[in-house]
Amino acid sequence: MFDIHEKNLVLYGFKEYALETLQLMPSTYSRYEVILEDFLDILISEKVENDNFVKIFSEANISRITRKTNSVRPTLINLLDFYQKEGFLEDETLYYKLLNIIKNVYSSQKDSIPLKENTNFLTPQEIRNLFSDKVIYKNRQESLLVPLISSLAFFCMFKQEFILNLRLDDIDLKNKLIRNIRRKDNLHLVEWIEMNEITYNYLNQYWGYRNNIEVNSNYLLLYDKNQITNGHITNLFGSLNRNDNKDLVNSKKISTDILVKSMIFYILDATDGIGIYDILLLQEKNKYFYDALNEYLSIRKSENKDSVIKQYSLESILRKNPIKPQIGLYSEIKDINIEDLEAFFMENDRNLQSDKITIQRLVRDSRIAQSLKQFYQHECQVCRLKLKRADGSFLTEAHHIKPYNKKHRGDDRKENLVVLCPNCHAQFDDSYFAIHPDTNKVHCIFGEDDPKHETPLLILEGHNLGVNYLQYAWKEFERKKQTL
Repeated sequence: MFDIHEKNLVLYGFKEYALETLQLMPSTYSRYEVILEDFLDILISEKVENDNFVKIFSEANISRITRKTNSVRPTLINLLDFYQKEGFLEDETLYYKLLNIIKNVYSSQKDSIPLKENTNFLTPQEIRNLFSDKVIYKNRQESLLVPLISSLAFFCMFKQEFILNLRLDDIDLKNKLIRNIRRKDNLHLVEWIEMNEITYNYLNQYWGYRNNIEVNSNYLLLYDKNQITNGHITNLFGSLNRNDNKDLVNSKKISTDILVKSMIFYILDATDGIGIYDILLLQEKNKYFYDALNEYLSIRKSENKDSVIKQYSLESILRKNPIKPQIGLYSEIKDINIEDLEAFFMENDRNLQSDKITIQRLVRDSRIAQSLKQFYQHECQVCRLKLKRADGSFLTEAHHIKPYNKKHRGDDRKENLVVLCPNCHAQFDDSYFAIHPDTNKVHCIFGEDDPKHETPLLILEGHNLGVNYLQYAWKEFERKKQTL
């Protein structure tokens, strides 16, 4: 029978299917999620069995959806596909019968609804593919230039005209810096951009290649020993649409434009809009900025399911004291820990340099953590506590088993995440607790002195922890035990 738990299971599974398998843009998925929640609430109120697909997709239940939007039809079709692809609906004849019911109910929308994702931005998986070893190149020039140009456009948000005009003295390879040449027209912008490891590695490889060819040009990027042109870049990006590579980017036409827009969007999305400050320190507002901002705002608007928005109080916007960084406080958005902060403050020469900004963010999807919290209905997987705020919402945090930072290089996959209350989270971050990779039991560094020692971790069906993450954290735990 459909209930709140079953609803959360479907929402969690469909989200993973939509974002990873269908590779829908987050804004598209957000529109689907609102409709799906309404539809599942209808199934709960009608007391529909969770495996009775005839009743789930009956004309009566579908017709009860009151939202007047072109997204209803593709939402239901994709939900039906999800049930079939995941093996819940195995009867192919029944699948087509239910598909026709959906189409008949929304026949007036038949030709007006696009089922493909937004092609103006790259999906997270397409970005990962682009900067991976999956891309096949035909020659050395392609293998050096395509990733480097992609990296300069994405991570530095350089439009094509700036990439074409980069010179050798704009690169400080020793200190891992790139001059922000947009500053020539606007002195309010920062002067230097710190390279992330991806950009540095691509530049380092290209630098070695460039030093081995006899050429007098001061321009950074060369094509057949001449300054690279717009036509050359177009041809180079064309290599990504060859048969060997087109599935990696779903046949999208890759350009510096789509890379710049995508980076701006993901900075806004990953930082809940706070990253707008970093973006505007690098460049002035332009069409790419507004395209990404509108995409980001469309997500936020679709996520606001209420018709009322709270007003700010004077106390909340007029601070008596300046905001100070809270070292040691866990932030799920930024995910910075003590080791990162210590490394930052220790590198004094780098950090005292003026007019410089670090664009070194990993593309991540914090919605995976939010979805996992909903999946566990905000219950701590260790102590089973559900902390409630004054506004009725719950206070839970997503812990990365293998830490998500420069030192440990964890990631945002659900297999690397557990849902914890703030107390248990702080103890895990301190290596006071760890999860045994063979038993999934919680171990305390002081053994049986803690009542939670060897407590079985709450793990719901559909959430499997990655053994490699558990083994990594367990080794760190054992290493710390030896120092006591």
